[in-house]
Amino acid sequence: MISFLQNILQKHHKWLLSILLLVIVIAFVFTIGASPGIGKSNVKHIYFYGYDLANASDVNELVTNAVCTEFLSGRDYDYAAKHLDFLVMRRVIALGLANEFKIPDPSPENLKAHIKKLPIFIDESGKFSPSLYESALKKMEENSVEQEKLKKILCENYRIGEVETALAGPGVAFDSQVMDRLSNLYAEYDFIATIVSDDDIRVDEDIVAASIENFYGEHMDKYVQPPMYSVSAVRFPSCAFEKDVKSPEESELLSFFEENRQSFPSDVEFDAASGDVRAKYTAAEAMKLACSAAENFAESLCEKDTAPGGADLEEILKKFGLRAEKIPPFSHENPPQVDGIDAQLLLSMCRMDGTRCYSDPCQTADGAVVLLLDGKEEERQLPLDEVRVTVREDVIRAKKMAAFADKIERIRREILVGLSAGEDIVQILHKNSLSHESFRGISIGNADEKGIDLECKYAIASFGKNDKVRLISCDKNRVKMLIITGRNEQRNDFATHRIREMELAIKILQRQNFLFDFFNSQAEKFSRQRKFL
Repeated sequence: MISFLQNILQKHHKWLLSILLLVIVIAFVFTIGASPGIGKSNVKHIYFYGYDLANASDVNELVTNAVCTEFLSGRDYDYAAKHLDFLVMRRVIALGLANEFKIPDPSPENLKAHIKKLPIFIDESGKFSPSLYESALKKMEENSVEQEKLKKILCENYRIGEVETALAGPGVAFDSQVMDRLSNLYAEYDFIATIVSDDDIRVDEDIVAASIENFYGEHMDKYVQPPMYSVSAVRFPSCAFEKDVKSPEESELLSFFEENRQSFPSDVEFDAASGDVRAKYTAAEAMKLACSAAENFAESLCEKDTAPGGADLEEILKKFGLRAEKIPPFSHENPPQVDGIDAQLLLSMCRMDGTRCYSDPCQTADGAVVLLLDGKEEERQLPLDEVRVTVREDVIRAKKMAAFADKIERIRREILVGLSAGEDIVQILHKNSLSHESFRGISIGNADEKGIDLECKYAIASFGKNDKVRLISCDKNRVKMLIITGRNEQRNDFATHRIREMELAIKILQRQNFLFDFFNSQAEKFSRQRKFL
């Protein structure tokens, strides 16, 4: 039995094997290390960001979550084994900072976006694959990583990502540079916030006219029409088949009522709902007939080996008494919204290889539909005459963006020079027609209480000791500017204490390096002999 399990894990669930090995080894070492007279009994217990790194239970949880994270990132268990101490410590620090900065759990939308970026769910085309997602979920559930546990790990990973963004670090290590930045997080800042917009920027129309041809020549790749697909929809509305539904017997209606009890009020009996039952029965049978007619139509297309736009297609449509509804031409990148037709079904027509010109029958809310590929227009370079209006708008936009960038840089330089000369920054802002808002005593810890939004909070976190101005993009034509007017570093003693505590925690793990050496040796032994378990 052991050999059977070992073979299954080795061949199909190598990532889970790493978790098992880690948990078994850590539990073994911590148990021995904590036993009287065995190993080092003077292991120091400290609570570092809420975790006791000398407690097997706490460390086991961190190890399991860290290795699962590596699995979700597409790395193999060898990486987790070699960098285990780093992965555990990084997770402890990042989650602790996320709690201190009061970074919330992701919203459902943010969590969904985070999941879609995970390497394990990305297919060969570089896009999120629902099938890979479902397969991974199933694999993890089979190996006792329940969805609730997985969701907790994903939420933690999202918050860790937010911390790394705030620190503006490399995202792979809390090195000395990031530690220095961490010490700055506890400083308190006085700053002014102002909004710079492009509302007053104007572009000379004559210059625009002269620039159109040059701009088009320099950016011809922007004016390429992608392959366009002409598609028609042949609909089979279920209401058209209601007249063909045979009148049901009482027993058939009663059976339908029992099978679809959830579709009717729970306190209503069959006799009282007979009219509603009959209507729903008729609608359900009409839907079946509509789907059957769509399948017969698709089979006729297959038998005739119908080509796009061929005479056979017109003949079959006439035979069935059908008409094809033209859909406006579209590209793969921009499918249209067509009533009752799923966008993915439309996109499937872009993948037709020329041997087939119709989709499989697809049930819709009001019947069924079969799509027909009428033709494909290959990618082409759009001539200037066709896109002159668009090019003109792009020239105006580019010139406004350049002028806006010059305006921001000019104001920024004025502010920096003014700060160095001790000038009144508010006067500089007024001279540039900019309103402002002042904030005092802002740190990461109290930013939420003072009404500081998340982007400003991250900007404050990234300020260095010599930085004076930070720019935050609000949208395409507005930029928020933060100007530091004062800095109080009294709280840095607390930050220094944190860093020393961090170094101590790292030493505790490094003191037990034999644990990781033991894991690596056993993993290598397992790979050679397949008999470790």
